[in-house]
Amino acid sequence: MINIALITSTIAPKKSVFSLKEKDPLLRMEQYKEAFGFYITCLENKTFDKIVYVDNSGHCLKELSDLASDNGVLSQIEFISYESTIDVKNNSRFYLEINLIDYFIQNSKTLRDYPSCMIWKVTGRYIISNISKIIKNSKNGYDMYFNYRNIPEKCVDFYLVGFNESAYKKIFASQIDIYKGLTSGELILRKQLDIVEKNNLKILKRLPLTPLISGTRGWDGARYGEGKDLMKYYLRELVLRIFPFLWI
Repeated sequence: MINIALITSTIAPKKSVFSLKEKDPLLRMEQYKEAFGFYITCLENKTFDKIVYVDNSGHCLKELSDLASDNGVLSQIEFISYESTIDVKNNSRFYLEINLIDYFIQNSKTLRDYPSCMIWKVTGRYIISNISKIIKNSKNGYDMYFNYRNIPEKCVDFYLVGFNESAYKKIFASQIDIYKGLTSGELILRKQLDIVEKNNLKILKRLPLTPLISGTRGWDGARYGEGKDLMKYYLRELVLRIFPFLWI
């Protein structure tokens, strides 16, 4: 199985974007570069066979491609930059990201070369330090890989998800606009997945490990992997081991 990392990026968000604290392109670029450097190591350790980096703000990606070139992996990475025309003030960032994924599906040469690959979508400013272990320990044979949560409400995490192209088209392609607006896309997606669960798709509902994230959270600028968030990670990992039926 070919594993492709799809790294999603908005380096230069519009000033009016909904629920986003950090909007400075220079600061955001540094955060994206730090995370991108980590995912380059995931190419080197064979977690991923290819990376497709997609930015929806139309920003120049030369700094990132130079980083790839300096590490000798430029030939394994496809860079795509386009400027989204979606109303950012009246739509959630989830809706923007789903449309970015759709742009990738329609325009990626890497995907055309490897149509049967597994796509692992990663939010580009986040480092998931145990991603190699997560992918290695995820059972084969599924069409989609999610982390469902039932507590405090039914939703799915979306900073790391896996899917093949066929599953994407069944779940998202024909109904992207149900995510339009400011309602949490993670809540809507969970409802959709519960509805289509019997639609000949094999969905892994819980990742084998709790993702360990570091990076700056978009909506409030807080840091993952520090303080209360780190304690929350250890709590979730403990519950996963002792009470795996409690999806928190």
